[in-house]
Amino acid sequence: MKRIGVGIVGLGNMGEAILRGIYRHDRFTVAGHDVQAARQRLMARRYRMARLSLAELVERSAVVVLCVKPQEMDGVLTEIAARVQSRHTVISIAAGIGTGYIEKFFSGNVPVVRVMPNMGALIGEGISAFCRGRYATAQAGRLTRILFGTVGALFEVPEKQMDAVTAVSGSGPGFIAFFLAAFVKAARRAGLPADLAALFCRQTLCGTAGVLARLRIAPEELVRRVASKGGTTEAGLAVLQAAGLERMMVKTVQAAAARARRLSKR
Repeated sequence: MKRIGVGIVGLGNMGEAILRGIYRHDRFTVAGHDVQAARQRLMARRYRMARLSLAELVERSAVVVLCVKPQEMDGVLTEIAARVQSRHTVISIAAGIGTGYIEKFFSGNVPVVRVMPNMGALIGEGISAFCRGRYATAQAGRLTRILFGTVGALFEVPEKQMDAVTAVSGSGPGFIAFFLAAFVKAARRAGLPADLAALFCRQTLCGTAGVLARLRIAPEELVRRVASKGGTTEAGLAVLQAAGLERMMVKTVQAAAARARRLSKR
């Protein structure tokens, strides 16, 4: 089977995660470009890649993955526009940048796919959503599934749902880490030393997520199993319920989704 050339534009944390994920996949050759020369040299050594200019990268690739910040996207698209053809598949992970907005930079029917990965991709445990632009065929969808399947789970959604995905899985690691930090502080106030507080809280979070995934039970069911009547869990849950934690979570995700909509370029 002919190997497909993939070019990654932007070799920051997420760009490297995607590069690392597909590097060992036999169906692809991979190259990357970064505006910071030192970063590009490091990635070239680490993954034994040729050091290519942005123009060379696009010309040699069948799939171009744009891993640049939203505020940098216009400049990159302008620079590559003349070289991108309908033979390419362009995949963007920039939050808030719609497929239609990207398509306007190109002449011809260029397949464009939008992906929202999350932090878990850094360790191969991500969850990503993608949507296809108007010229992206089922083949473009299959390519996206293979590429991003190397860094975690991937699901196709309508583009109108991408702002919600951004708020939940894109911003979600920040929300969970914020909760974990508060949990650690509470553990220290309860009497645990700093190192044990961090260890016990972190592992409790990881273990609980693992139980939910492996046993395939709903969070509400796990709460029911843990919260014995008149026990310690029930006492703590009463405080969370009185504080309106569920209501606060709804407002948190709604605020993130609203911000994503305001920042969007369609």
